[in-house]
Amino acid sequence: TARPAIISPALVLEHVLRKPAAAVPLIIDADNDGVVDGPDADGDGIQDSADGNDNLFGDAETPAPKDTDADGTPDYRDLDSDNDGIKDIVEGGHGFLDQDGDGRVDNPSDPDGDGIANNGGLDTKPDEFGGISSPAVPDLTPSTRVSSSGFNVAEQTERTIVIDISEVAGATTNNAAVPVQVRVLKSDNFIYTFDVAATSANVPSATPVNNADWDLTTNSGTQLVFTLKPGKNIAASGLSSIAVKLKVLPGASRGTDNFNVSIIAGSGTETNFDNNLVNRILNIF
Repeated sequence: TARPAIISPALVLEHVLRKPAAAVPLIIDADNDGVVDGPDADGDGIQDSADGNDNLFGDAETPAPKDTDADGTPDYRDLDSDNDGIKDIVEGGHGFLDQDGDGRVDNPSDPDGDGIANNGGLDTKPDEFGGISSPAVPDLTPSTRVSSSGFNVAEQTERTIVIDISEVAGATTNNAAVPVQVRVLKSDNFIYTFDVAATSANVPSATPVNNADWDLTTNSGTQLVFTLKPGKNIAASGLSSIAVKLKVLPGASRGTDNFNVSIIAGSGTETNFDNNLVNRILNIF
């Protein structure tokens, strides 16, 4: 989701001051409030008397604002600028400020009148003009849970391992932009099974899992790759869990083995890859 632009009275004033006097003969500020008087026909924040093009956004030399989904509404006004069905306020990690789901901050407070709501720390300069905070970026990290890491070859032990994919930066993933993908490296000592219908797993107590939200897109001799389904996301500070069953083979090598899980770099538009790997030691006897 693109970061919205803000056209403010201060920008209009700056625009006026930079224009040659001959080019703005009709500029009037009768009430001396620092804002040019008069209408703004195209709604771009530049009053007509100072606007070189009253029919389009910006002045005559100003490029058109970005419109990611090409719906005719520029990103800075669009509540869902990429048209993926998820409001920008949610994708920016501030969905908690929009409890009614209309895509806007509920009951906004803006004491300094700069158009940036103070709610939830959105305005980084609450007592002066300006202060747009940088959009939050998701950060995913994996962990695993299992009732026991021991596998008995003679008994062909089968156990369920739950993979938790946690969002730890307080920003919802953008699965539409970059799908969330999780890789599990396979060992010759086990058979791996994924049940898309599974809703819970005992690790050791019953815990909910989200297998229905994931597609097993790769199942080769060396790896499993799970891809979060279109339309699904991992919420800010939330998690999604995948249950995988491992059954030790009769000819398995006794000793230790690894259950290695990694989040594929860039998943969900994350940019921190330092915490994308987890390895659990399994014991075969």
